[in-house]
Amino acid sequence: KNFPKKILKYKFDIFYHFAGPKADRISINNKLSILKGLIIDENVIDYVIKKKIPKFFYASSAGVYDVNKTNFKEKRLPISTNSDGFYGLSKLIGEEKLFKSLNKKKFVICRFFSVYGKYSDTIINKWKIKIKKNFNINIWGNGKTIRSWLHINDAIDGIVKMTTNKSKSVIYNLGSNEKTSLNQVYKIIKKKYPNSKTLVIYNKNFESGPKKRFTDCKNLKKLNWKQKINLNNGLALI
Repeated sequence: KNFPKKILKYKFDIFYHFAGPKADRISINNKLSILKGLIIDENVIDYVIKKKIPKFFYASSAGVYDVNKTNFKEKRLPISTNSDGFYGLSKLIGEEKLFKSLNKKKFVICRFFSVYGKYSDTIINKWKIKIKKNFNINIWGNGKTIRSWLHINDAIDGIVKMTTNKSKSVIYNLGSNEKTSLNQVYKIIKKKYPNSKTLVIYNKNFESGPKKRFTDCKNLKKLNWKQKINLNNGLALI
């Protein structure tokens, strides 16, 4: 809650808030972790108000969307228990806090979909290592779950465009235009290592999350952003 004095003395043009709880399928309903995330949001937003920082970037999540639908419109959403677990609900609460507390300031809400990169801890990274070492892959469900994987370089380019334009408060989706199932992810990686003896083991006792989660990033494309690195090429960068 108490920021270091060396931070308090600085003046900022924009505050980027990325801190939050881990959001994998195991921890997505960890109530204690989610509560800590909400406390962080509250303190950070209060700090932005106190320091009169003119612009605020909030890292939200695709988890705010209804898990039973594939409607990912970039608009203000009502608080709903149909979001993806307590994590998705906490991000909805964080977004609503922005609308109510920073209504006279410019803020950016970025709803991240699936982002990967060299130093990330995603299935892309883990599966690549396992396939190289001939370890088997465990997939929750039947492997047909669809995501839109975006390389971190494209994500950073999108974030820069979001925060440097002069428009009023805007909600952005940030993800790939590729609709890739878990089975397809495995095949793309496996093709890079044709001699690998890795096998897929399906565990249907665990849910893999929403069946479909992808986006076309309409608001971001209005800023002339476009994805440059597809998943096949991105694998070479991790």
